Amino acid sequence: MLRPLSSTSRCQLSQPPAFQTKAANDVDYAATSYYIQTKAGTQGIISGSGPMYSFGAPSDEDVSTSVQYSEFMYESGVIDAAGHSADGKYWRSKSIFGSAAHYYNQTRETAEQLDGVMDRLSIKLR
Repeated sequence: MLRPLSSTSRCQLSQPPAFQTKAANDVDYAATSYYIQTKAGTQGIISGSGPMYSFGAPSDEDVSTSVQYSEFMYESGVIDAAGHSADGKYWRSKSIFGSAAHYYNQTRETAEQLDGVMDRLSIKLR
């Protein structure tokens, strides 16, 4: 049975972490890195846009190697996908053709913190 979602947030924290940003631009894309401090050191999300920056979906390899995978598509066409591998490495991507934000190869604890940042990022059709 289909049920309406009350929230699409993956963040389980009562207070999302503070983050820092760093911009990087080239002739065919613009990107921003979002960094947080974790027990494992500085970890982050890369977000960017440009004509060939993203094809609008998670990589086939990430999906096929995940032992747990979930996906949500917003009315805007943005795909919010996440999963983790058998060795406990977590990943997440929010993407649409030309724009994406993602993190890879994270522990569960760090992924939960990065989700607090990822949920605040806006991915739009460019």
